[in-house]
Amino acid sequence: MFLDTMIGLSLFSLCLSFAEATRVTLEKSHSFALVEDWTDLGPSRDESIHHVGFSMKISPTKRDALEAFFWEVSDPNNPFYGQYISREELVERYIGAQDEDLKSVAEFLSASGAVNVQIGVNRDIVFADATISNLESILDTEFHSFHSNKYKLTVNRVISPYSLPADIASKVALVDNIAVFPGIMTATFAEQPVGAASWPNFCPGGSACAGKITPNITAQIYNSFPLTSNFKVAEGNGMAIAEFQGQKYDLKDLTNFGAGCNIPTVVVKDVNGNGVGLTGGIETMLDIEYISGNGLGIPLSNFYYQDYSLLAFATQVNAQTGVAPLVYSVSYGNDEVQQTSTDYMYQCNTAFMGSATLGFSVLFASGDQGVWGRSGVGLKFHPDFPASSPYITAVGGTDFKSISPSLTSHDEDCSTDGGGGFSNTFGIPSYQAAAVQGYIALAQAAGNLPPQSYWNATGRAYPDISADFGAKVPYCILANGAWEGVGGTSASCPTVAHGIAVLNNIQLAAGKPALGFLNPWLYATQAAHPDAFTDVTAGMNNQNLGKGFTANVGWDPCSGVGTPDFAAMSKYLP
Repeated sequence: MFLDTMIGLSLFSLCLSFAEATRVTLEKSHSFALVEDWTDLGPSRDESIHHVGFSMKISPTKRDALEAFFWEVSDPNNPFYGQYISREELVERYIGAQDEDLKSVAEFLSASGAVNVQIGVNRDIVFADATISNLESILDTEFHSFHSNKYKLTVNRVISPYSLPADIASKVALVDNIAVFPGIMTATFAEQPVGAASWPNFCPGGSACAGKITPNITAQIYNSFPLTSNFKVAEGNGMAIAEFQGQKYDLKDLTNFGAGCNIPTVVVKDVNGNGVGLTGGIETMLDIEYISGNGLGIPLSNFYYQDYSLLAFATQVNAQTGVAPLVYSVSYGNDEVQQTSTDYMYQCNTAFMGSATLGFSVLFASGDQGVWGRSGVGLKFHPDFPASSPYITAVGGTDFKSISPSLTSHDEDCSTDGGGGFSNTFGIPSYQAAAVQGYIALAQAAGNLPPQSYWNATGRAYPDISADFGAKVPYCILANGAWEGVGGTSASCPTVAHGIAVLNNIQLAAGKPALGFLNPWLYATQAAHPDAFTDVTAGMNNQNLGKGFTANVGWDPCSGVGTPDFAAMSKYLP
């Protein structure tokens, strides 16, 4: 009897070990560290439907081929520059998974109780809906609920490693929307007292805009006015923003902002059909009001997601059919150390490369906490992602030297709050290697290089370009029926994106390809034609706390290549 029992237990243990061995853990580098501003409420009891995406693996051979093609079409000195491909070609040549692999994953999910199982149009992801308890069973993990008083949100996230059966895990890179925390980069109200510029108020309908930055001001500061007289939208031109988790826009605010600033009404296409809210989020209203500029009529789209997922945004951008926007401005991100895993960042990077092969320019704000990031002051700087991705354009922040600037003297310093630095995950791409070496040499000679222990000298450096942050003289927006002053790289990014859309208009009208991935052109132009930018040579992005990177002549990890002079940039278009 005892022997039989022992044999039975041994067989059970063997079966259990075999069952465990047939599962494979995904995103193994995930640390499950609690992100700031979020409180663990304990095991999730939420049985509402949760939307997830099973992102498919791409073979190393295909990814290498995609990257090689990405560099070819993005380098103005390459004979294949601008020879973008169609979405169908991107799928067939690079990112589409095998039909049998997609079918296996879809059937597994359906058999496991998930509903609304759908294969993405680009065959790179399988979507499904499931309850949290169902997902705990599918992924062999545990979810907890987390609440943020700051963001007024409660989310469900895994608190332990997750896995899939080995045959399914061999086809899936990661499961999206179960681990990453929201990365809301909400524009902040400018602290009082604020600077008051001496220029006229070009928004007479909004008296609170007096002395603040308005779309008319950004056009003059960054010299896009000469490009927009008798402006006619070129066929195929378009731009877009991405918003997440409650950051919606209000049509009444948009209409009143246009009327108050003498700007034609902005028409927004809601890609996901749910961008409009009862009240306008500060972030969304800022993005829309400043990417639209002076109402030139360039088509504007809004990608809205109730859940926070950079990967969902990136994959949807590449899955668009018909005429798609060419320029994308995104004001969201987290520190690299706050990402769920390096696998997640690499999966996003693959999607960003795909966007460039379609001719899209993707711009991300560089962050609003200087070198320290959301993780705060420590013994090392905290680079931001996606700003640190080598495959996107990161937009940093500057501030006026004076709190009462004029349009004829708008010199700017690097903003103390603007994100910038060096990646701890990705190496220096070739397009910026010379610029980075030049910066390090200058900084060493000037004695203002931070100690090497704080940063990675071999990492991808950012930002790439900058515009005014708005800390001294804020941007004027209309949100929730009130005219307010705000600041952040959330303002810088749509401001630069608008100018890029104007430059794209010149390209398209001349029968040339869109600018696509901007960085090789930006750095080459800065090296050969520095007059295309206003160099920023003072300021430090330490958020007034300890170490940081100081602006120097030429490119630096505080202001990038400087601020744009769009009229001058237009002389050097590829």
